[in-house]
Amino acid sequence: MSEPGPSSDEDDAHEARGASRRRSRASRRWRSNGERFGITALAALLVGGALWLTYQFVEPAPPDRLVIAAGSAEGAYHAFALELAREFAAEGIELEVLETNGSIDNLGRLERGEARIAFLQSGLVGPAEHPDLEGLASLYFEPLWVFSTRTPRPERLIDLKGLRVAVGPEGSGTRRVALDLLEANGIAPDALTLEPTGDVAAAEALLGGELDAVLTISSANGAVVNALLGTDGVTLMDFTRAEAYARRYPFF
Repeated sequence: MSEPGPSSDEDDAHEARGASRRRSRASRRWRSNGERFGITALAALLVGGALWLTYQFVEPAPPDRLVIAAGSAEGAYHAFALELAREFAAEGIELEVLETNGSIDNLGRLERGEARIAFLQSGLVGPAEHPDLEGLASLYFEPLWVFSTRTPRPERLIDLKGLRVAVGPEGSGTRRVALDLLEANGIAPDALTLEPTGDVAAAEALLGGELDAVLTISSANGAVVNALLGTDGVTLMDFTRAEAYARRYPFF
């Protein structure tokens, strides 16, 4: 006798169990894929948040090259700029030093984008005139020096009338301040001979008898000061109205 075959009910149960196992495996795969997607999305969110925070609070890396507007080759600004260049080089940053006529020239180079940083005398510009400029540091005092070979020596700026006076080249801060002070003392530019000479050339011209006086704004270590201070036949004006100038011009 032959064995009876499986009944229809048994076939249906077998099919149902197979379908259930297939649905269970598919469900596990979906859960696994979903978990991996969720973890990946969370990681991406965390990385994105970290990058945003970094952008908000971490300063960008400094440039590897900068240009500084300094001054004449004999001046203190140029010497300081060269020293800065050596310090920058030690940090892997190239600092190109531009030789210029002085503070006014430096200001123009900043405005034209020829330099990113520059040395400027205080009092030449204000925030209202140049709101885009930012002062980085105040470095040192720069006195106004007036050297003369005249006898008797000049006691006030008005005593310079009729003399040959070096006030610095065009573009220098010394020339700008000198002309302002002469005007404040009622001295017109044609009341004396203004020579656009500065630094070592001015000192040599004074000692050679080609000038009667030299006005210069410089540190005590400046080239002109070193060349003239204490030299026989050269006197240094004593500003009897120094306090009045300091009140009128706060940058002194």
